[in-house]
Amino acid sequence: MSVATRAAQDGVPRAWEFAAGALLALAAARIARLPPAVATSCGVAGAGLVAASAFGIHQTGFPGTHALIPVAAAVFLVAAGTAPSHGVSWLLATRPAAWIGDRSYSWYLWHWPVIVFATSQWPNRRGVGTLDAAVSLIPAWASYRFVENPIRFSRLTGLRPVALTASLCVAVPVAGAAVLMRSHDTLIASRGGVFTEWSRSQQQHADAVRGCDSSVPLDERRGGRCLWTVARPKGTIVLVGDSNAGHFTEPVTRAANANGYDALVVTSSGCPFVDVEITNLAMSPDVCRTFRHQTLRDLVRMHPSLVIMAARTDGVVESTQAGILDPADGRWSRDPAEKARLWRDGLVRVLRPLTASGVPVILVHPVPAIPDLPTACTTAAILSGNCTGSVRAPPPSPAAVAPWRQRMPRWRR
Repeated sequence: MSVATRAAQDGVPRAWEFAAGALLALAAARIARLPPAVATSCGVAGAGLVAASAFGIHQTGFPGTHALIPVAAAVFLVAAGTAPSHGVSWLLATRPAAWIGDRSYSWYLWHWPVIVFATSQWPNRRGVGTLDAAVSLIPAWASYRFVENPIRFSRLTGLRPVALTASLCVAVPVAGAAVLMRSHDTLIASRGGVFTEWSRSQQQHADAVRGCDSSVPLDERRGGRCLWTVARPKGTIVLVGDSNAGHFTEPVTRAANANGYDALVVTSSGCPFVDVEITNLAMSPDVCRTFRHQTLRDLVRMHPSLVIMAARTDGVVESTQAGILDPADGRWSRDPAEKARLWRDGLVRVLRPLTASGVPVILVHPVPAIPDLPTACTTAAILSGNCTGSVRAPPPSPAAVAPWRQRMPRWRR
């Protein structure tokens, strides 16, 4: 993957990493005069940052500011080279370390293709990634020995014009054929139903496009961007919740308008519309609490014709990463059964004032999560229609909604 492609996908510029190396090169003369003790300290700092990068940085949030750690590690280790007979620099100068260092870039180029290929063939294998990265050293050594070095140490400038022309006549058509094959695969993929649906799934929903996905409470929102109106409306239907509610924006607004109702969308990604405190959310607990309490107050005062609520319930209750605060003892619970109880209690605290004021509520059950099928299917399998799978949708729990069915007013058109 090119630097430009990676930067475009991550949304974070990467050129500053190269700039760090350039600045280091410009300062090479001064770095060479560093006292041995300072250079040794740089080596220790660099080794520590390498360890922190290897074990403390995960895919989420990278590169971002986390990229400062491995870049700083590289800068310190290069600076430590001014004291080659001391500490970390001495260790890196040993024959095994130097052997790995010479082939490190080749290893870098090979490790990811090997990991992707192995994952596509054995998607459910444990330890995927670590073993594959180690195995990738074999093709890295082979390419270094039989491809890179012969080219690196050849006398290309001494080639006769005929030989140089012949080489170009071979290389250019091969590269062109590869580009055409890739373009052909892309064309086929763009016409395939699977890829069309995937492409649509990557588009933002209307609540995000129109700026309705925000932590601003209902009463503080200005303008009509989040209101889909009709002439002479019978009332207003409100969609409220987190990003899971947001992906219902299109069907809810269309259905409401088709039946003569205005539709109002009030979503905030990372903030379930449930009166609970949750760890590991995109939003801070204070922001979510303010959004939830003020929006609930505004809904009771507004008294809409219908409120539709949705949240990624299973993403919190069943996740081992998320915890829910138990208000009774102030402890964070990560047990799924206990979190289910706390979630239900928090949902009741939100539903109670709405139903008590006569506002009907529809609670949308979470959409079943589909397994990550693309990792188990090669491109050829997807294009040929042989990548299939299904998930049985669990029935909604009647215990969670039954107590409210008798108290909710019946909603009529």
